[in-house]
Amino acid sequence: MKRFLAVVLGAMLVLGFAVSAFAQDGLKLSGSLTMRGWYLDTLDNNSNDGNGDDAYYDTQLRLMFDATVGKAKAVIELQNGAGGSSKWGRNTDFQAAENMNLSVKQAYIAFPVAGLNISAGHQLLSLGVKSFFDASKDGAKAILVTYPFDKKNIVGVGTIKALDTDVLASTAIAEDKDIYFGLASFDLNGHTLGLNAAAVIDNAVAKSHLYNWALTLNGKLGAGLGYTLAADIQTGKQDGANDNKGYHVRGALSYQATPELNLSAASIYFSGEESGADVKKFVTFLEDTNYATWVFGYMNRGFGATIGTGTPAPGGFWFNRLAADYKATKDLSVGLAYINIRGTYDSSVNASKEVGNEIDFTIAYNISKGLTYNVIGGFLMPGKAYENANPLRDDTAIGIRHALTLSF
Repeated sequence: MKRFLAVVLGAMLVLGFAVSAFAQDGLKLSGSLTMRGWYLDTLDNNSNDGNGDDAYYDTQLRLMFDATVGKAKAVIELQNGAGGSSKWGRNTDFQAAENMNLSVKQAYIAFPVAGLNISAGHQLLSLGVKSFFDASKDGAKAILVTYPFDKKNIVGVGTIKALDTDVLASTAIAEDKDIYFGLASFDLNGHTLGLNAAAVIDNAVAKSHLYNWALTLNGKLGAGLGYTLAADIQTGKQDGANDNKGYHVRGALSYQATPELNLSAASIYFSGEESGADVKKFVTFLEDTNYATWVFGYMNRGFGATIGTGTPAPGGFWFNRLAADYKATKDLSVGLAYINIRGTYDSSVNASKEVGNEIDFTIAYNISKGLTYNVIGGFLMPGKAYENANPLRDDTAIGIRHALTLSF
């Protein structure tokens, strides 16, 4: 904790001098402090009572410095390390003092030049609908150059360090990879067309290149209806020999039934491995974030022999989701979702496509200015894919997190 405070105070001191030196420009300090409580049941084997459940609290701290000097801007965001601080109420990794290991969430410079917008450094970014690459939670080292024709039409190119200690990859091969990409977004009379193409260059395996081609289309259909369509196709060679043939498709509809009630439905399909030498599983580079489902997609991080094992990889799964979000009052919002999870192929071990069904819920309440309380949770009812792998792990898996956050 002392080391963390020393670094933070040092940064504030340095930036304080910057305020004096550049008083005509601007420096903004913001951040948040969150106290989080977790309850887990049948998610993994690391429980403190031997019965498969676990409960604890942790702390999440974030501080952001946004400095503007002329037309250039520097953004620095600090946070305590992965997994938050020491966990209260857990005898496996409890520490008497808070263990605020410092990490960098963002640290980049952004500036315009000759009509271009350029950003370089550790920044939050993603491609398309976040199905292939997503570093919007903890960031990645990147250089991005965009040219806005206007507010609604833009083209750009960039490069990302795709695999080091910052971004998790869903593949089992953890070598050094770079992503080079181009993107474009165009307004079509109220509908938005997005295109991006990415080349993943493996610096450790010769002639191992992956290419991802993506298209998205979204907009409003009138009468409260909205839609999203997206597709990714992967080509290239794995180890210079086997072809990449993975793909991802999704379709989503939303309906604003009343000003308070929004209904939505989505189907998201990621190709999976089949027989043969070609790589037919959709390869992803995703952070540990909540995608598609809370328990299976985030807390479970994929599928393994037991709930709680695997990698954050949606490849090989098909998610069908129905949801309702309701703003009960000015300060209270609730949400409920049902998700059916299926495998896109029968694995040789578990011999079933029936992964399970999940029910997720959210509650968000604004207590006062800057102070919020929210709850997110889910119940995963495992299907035969889990039961076949391990009959002892066919009970409902539960993951609930509640959090009190002060943003400033």
